[in-house]
Amino acid sequence: MIDDLRVLGGSPRRVTGTRTMLSGRYVLTLERSAERGVRREVSGYQPVMDGFPGELGAREERAEDGHARLVFDAEERHLNQAGTLHGGVLATLVDAAMGRAARSNTEDGQVPATTQLTLAFLSAGRRGRMTVDAQVRKQGDQVLLCDADVEQDGRTLVHAVATFAVLQP
Repeated sequence: MIDDLRVLGGSPRRVTGTRTMLSGRYVLTLERSAERGVRREVSGYQPVMDGFPGELGAREERAEDGHARLVFDAEERHLNQAGTLHGGVLATLVDAAMGRAARSNTEDGQVPATTQLTLAFLSAGRRGRMTVDAQVRKQGDQVLLCDADVEQDGRTLVHAVATFAVLQP
């Protein structure tokens, strides 16, 4: 954890390694220097999401007016034994993105809860950057319908559709 590291100011003279990690709500890049120990730098100031999507490394780029976009960098740890992105990771990403889109379109105190989630896996995902775009398509008094797409290198990996119940306070 970042709290266990000594954070020093100034520029290191010689960087002996870098590591990107999650700490709290931000993506951090740590540089190790033989002369100065460890230096912390905030990379891009992109908030890491709360909960399980945040544990995976999903970052919210925007969520407003019934639309949301997440950014995700798939790593070796996210792959299955076949070397492709695990389907559970993709399901988590689309559910999180559609949940953010739904929350951006509801009143304060209302809580959208996923009641149905359907995914169509179209292409295999690999290591690297991907985006998840979600939007609210229809909204009733107590139900929202959303869809989302996961894109990587110009390919659609997943198309998802979900229904959300809008829980009242």
